[in-house]
Amino acid sequence: MTNEPLSIIADQQTEQELPVTHLFAPDVYSREIFMPSGMLVIGHQHRTSHLNIVLTGSARVLMNGLVHEITAPFTFRSGEGVRKVLYILEDCRWMTIHATQDTDVDAIEDKILDKAAPIELAEEELKQLFHGSAGYGAFLERNGITEQQVQQLMRELPSASPNEDVDSTFALAPSTQIHGIGVFAGRKIKSDETYLAASKLKRTILARYVNHSDAPNAAMEANGVDQIRLRALRDIAAGEEITTDYNKNMALAMSLNQEVTT
Repeated sequence: MTNEPLSIIADQQTEQELPVTHLFAPDVYSREIFMPSGMLVIGHQHRTSHLNIVLTGSARVLMNGLVHEITAPFTFRSGEGVRKVLYILEDCRWMTIHATQDTDVDAIEDKILDKAAPIELAEEELKQLFHGSAGYGAFLERNGITEQQVQQLMRELPSASPNEDVDSTFALAPSTQIHGIGVFAGRKIKSDETYLAASKLKRTILARYVNHSDAPNAAMEANGVDQIRLRALRDIAAGEEITTDYNKNMALAMSLNQEVTT
């Protein structure tokens, strides 16, 4: 077959196809792949949402314009239309799980993979994958603070205020962006949807746990003089981590004289 993930040995620029192990159970199909360290692996765009289980190793993963550094064991869900590009840091075994009653691999791949989607990578995307994202570290350096100070500040601030709308839409989980906890979409979120982040210094989980990105998928915005809402800057897939720009958050908090996020 010609539709397996394409791998490029980064230091040799040679191409090869990686073999995939296909496994079946009632109404379930899984694909498992082994990827040696030092490889750049370009996957096809997926038509369906599915589970990803990182069994061993670690990799930098480009999804939806963001680079995540993932270390096994780790499980997450990627959404419709997502293409994953991986730079393998340590020998990695990766499995994806798909719901289907089909047992013909070619027929399944036609349904779950968009083989016609382009696979070209921009130079900036390659730089992100090979060198990692320094966004959070740059934020700390620019503001003269350390990760330990951030963690101390988070402990000293009041606990997040429960909010039914927020709590039913978002979930907390280990972050794929930085160490610690992040906020993830529990369902697909459409561009420009907004959610309460803080009101009169009472913060929801969005203000307490959302992580930084230089290319965020959401933004904190003022709503009146004592409320801040999080707005989706684009469609956000179910299972995707919510990120904002800490520099803009800090400027907004200072303008409202509120410390609602770090």
